[in-house]
Amino acid sequence: MEAAARCHPVIERWPRPDHGEADSGATRGGADCRWQRSVAPRRRARAEEHGGPAHAGRDPGVHRDRSAERHAEPPQASGRGVPHRPRSFVKISREIRDVVQRRAHGVCEYCHLPQDASVLPHQVDHIIGKQHHGTDDLDNLCLCCIRCNLKKGPNIASLDAETGRIVPLFHPRRHSWSEHLSLDQDGRLHGLTPEGRATVQLMDMNDISRVSLRALLLRRSRYP
Repeated sequence: MEAAARCHPVIERWPRPDHGEADSGATRGGADCRWQRSVAPRRRARAEEHGGPAHAGRDPGVHRDRSAERHAEPPQASGRGVPHRPRSFVKISREIRDVVQRRAHGVCEYCHLPQDASVLPHQVDHIIGKQHHGTDDLDNLCLCCIRCNLKKGPNIASLDAETGRIVPLFHPRRHSWSEHLSLDQDGRLHGLTPEGRATVQLMDMNDISRVSLRALLLRRSRYP
């Protein structure tokens, strides 16, 4: 044994790994060769017994999972070769869009920003979002500027800071704008009711850039 250690000092530095450990893949002298001849067959047999390939590693189940992924059906592709993904938006017909725009007289039904004062076109908003089982009926649609639409998102309620209660947001089809909101000469919007205050806060209607634009439009008599 001492002679073998002198010829192969790696025996002392590289002890044989336990059967539960994975092979590092490094070949280090005769010791590793003998280990591969004695342990590798048992490892292959154990892997095959668990249903994995002969070269399975520490956990044969991992190889089975990867095999399932390799043989899984590819995602359906669209006509342009891009995997099909469900749309995250609802398409509104041109006829419905025109009706909503005429009914709102071309202004956002939340903050009253005119369409011609906005860089981006106003959008048709679902007052009660599709996530909350809102419908595409005209009674659930309103014209909305891009800023109000992005801030509102799918929310249907928010916190009224004055009362500390969760209240519904202003509903353009059910509520009167002048009863819930007001505009001062400086371009700031104020909530007159819990619903109005929660809407102004959630939609960030008094952001400095929005207030400045309203004040400019008021001076030019272009704000409703």
